[in-house]
Amino acid sequence: MSDAQAAQPLLGQNVSKAINAEGSQTYVRYRRRWLTLSIVLLLQMSNAMLWLAYSPIANIAAEHYNTSAQTINWLSLLFMVVYIPIGPVAMWCLDTKGLRYSLILASAINMVGAWIRFAGEQLHHPDAKLSAQFVGSFFAAAAQPLILGCPTLLAGTWFGEAERAMANTIMSISNPLGIAIASVISPIIVSKPSEMGTLMMVFAIPATVGFVVCVFLFKDKPPTPPSASAHEESHPFFEGLRLVFRSPAFVMLFLAFGIGLGIFNAVSTLLAQMIAPQGYTPNDAGTFGGILIGSGLVGAGIAGAVLDCTGAFLTVERLSYWSATATFVLFTLANKPDRWALMAAACGGMGFFCFAVLPTSLELGVEITYPIGEATSAGFLFLGGNIFGILFILLMEYPLLGPLVTPNTTDVASEDPFGQTATTSGPPKSYPDMTNSCWFLVAAGLTASLLTTFIKTDYKRRISEKK
Repeated sequence: MSDAQAAQPLLGQNVSKAINAEGSQTYVRYRRRWLTLSIVLLLQMSNAMLWLAYSPIANIAAEHYNTSAQTINWLSLLFMVVYIPIGPVAMWCLDTKGLRYSLILASAINMVGAWIRFAGEQLHHPDAKLSAQFVGSFFAAAAQPLILGCPTLLAGTWFGEAERAMANTIMSISNPLGIAIASVISPIIVSKPSEMGTLMMVFAIPATVGFVVCVFLFKDKPPTPPSASAHEESHPFFEGLRLVFRSPAFVMLFLAFGIGLGIFNAVSTLLAQMIAPQGYTPNDAGTFGGILIGSGLVGAGIAGAVLDCTGAFLTVERLSYWSATATFVLFTLANKPDRWALMAAACGGMGFFCFAVLPTSLELGVEITYPIGEATSAGFLFLGGNIFGILFILLMEYPLLGPLVTPNTTDVASEDPFGQTATTSGPPKSYPDMTNSCWFLVAAGLTASLLTTFIKTDYKRRISEKK
């Protein structure tokens, strides 16, 4: 089969053509672009599910593995730590080896990690089980830089100018969607320590499906580019590395996005522990996480549509950051007993505005650094987010922790409209108060919002396509 035939859509021929102003180049958009997008969406969700499988059930997992909740948090932190050395390698792989090679490699590593974690649950000693979870998590973590770094490259390779932002939005929010699935499913499956093995098996299935469809259905690029920028060659990888941080605008974006993603990673990892001192249960954490992600999907979708129609990257970026910071304040003030509805509203607002930041920042990074490869700018942005995420989680877990609090869960139970509050037996448990950690996130959000006001740039890719 020729490359042209391989890139044809599953049904019918290519559906959209455009000729540039000089009439010298035909740009083609293939139906198959939606299949490639769907495969990346599956890989993103699968990897995110493996990343934060333990966070909503950290206390149950700690009991199962006979360890502390802080040790369980390291199963999530490991993804951020591994990203730092693997991230630059992933950028190089995407830029030089292409999408197909990179994603087959990533999906294979992701699948191996998932099944190692399941196999570990068949061991008998808690220490052996926990060790297997760390080994499996390391493999899944090594796949994450390739999976997270590909959406801007795929959007630029397969999608036209008027649909890139929305394509990038769909792929980018599939990672938080995987987090939402983990937040909801983990507490449903695991109500007692003995059910951890079932959870690992359930989460290994989408990882396996992702590998199979990637091998047999994913194509590297279409035979004819969809836009002028896709037709042009980007800077060689190492030249792009040398140039990317010479842009003051990208440095400001790197810091702002790093702080913003660090906040999101910290909240995703520690949400259950942030609200437990106020009497909220793992099921509450799963519900709040689902509300956060669900509203985030709406916010990101609106942001993607606005960006495709207007190209107002900086306006959307600044509005999203300042609004997200306001919702951090609301969350901190609402995090008290007997405020279930207000907590749900705060999480909804956080998700709506935080998720709008993700595709906006990734697209803005490409516009600032063009013609540096899309995977390079996106890779550095995610690298910054993981560095800040590690710092934030460690600060929130240790020096910022308050005194132990013993919650009264009876009042909270009456406020849960879904009736999902878990019942507990035995003496009430005490948890460290995390109010100081919440206010720390507010301060971090204010810092990131201020940084966005200093970003001054032309939209270089859009300017190039209009020439």
